[in-house]
Amino acid sequence: MDTQQPEKSGLARYKLLSKWFDERGKLLFENKGQLGWLVRQHRQELVEADALLPRDGRYGSLVDQEKFEQAVIGIWKRKALEKIGQAA
Repeated sequence: MDTQQPEKSGLARYKLLSKWFDERGKLLFENKGQLGWLVRQHRQELVEADALLPRDGRYGSLVDQEKFEQAVIGIWKRKALEKIGQAA
């Protein structure tokens, strides 16, 4: 039996950033402030990775959940490697 769900396409892949935080983001961030800081500091990288669709207004930005999580982990990994390199 194949339990794999079909891959989402188009806008179905995206979720409001605030809703993503409420559902999954608390595993990666202590609070929304930390999430907001990361998004502000790495906005271009997140957009180029197709992980973030920034939007103005009260509805907020959209994230591709899988790509966003991969991008965040990639950013943290790069930052950790930079710190290790500085310590050496």
